[in-house]
Amino acid sequence: MEYGTYVTMATFALAFVAYVARATWKVSQIEKDIRLYLDAQLDNLHLDQDKRERENVERAETIRREFGETGNALRTKIHEIETWIRDEFVRTESFEAAINRLEKNSDKGFDRLEKRLDDVFKLFKNMQQNN
Repeated sequence: MEYGTYVTMATFALAFVAYVARATWKVSQIEKDIRLYLDAQLDNLHLDQDKRERENVERAETIRREFGETGNALRTKIHEIETWIRDEFVRTESFEAAINRLEKNSDKGFDRLEKRLDDVFKLFKNMQQNN
């Protein structure tokens, strides 16, 4: 083989090595760009997740506060209804009148019961005397 053939083969080999080196460098640049892009995307995802977590905590706190206010409003309303019922539904005068009627009726009932018991005792005495 001639000297020119060796030079051509060496040049071709050198060009091939340079091409492989350039392709490797290009692939490493693409890999680096992809890693940077993915890292940025992951950072954005973490920031979004942190933001959502803060929003959820604030939302939960708002719901807790609003529910507490609802419970307090219900408690107040129930107290108002109890007070109204106490003051309006049964007035003191009508309650006392009802109690007086019950006392009179119970006195009459007990008087009638006592009279009947007396009659029963008289009947038993009469029965004993007749025997």
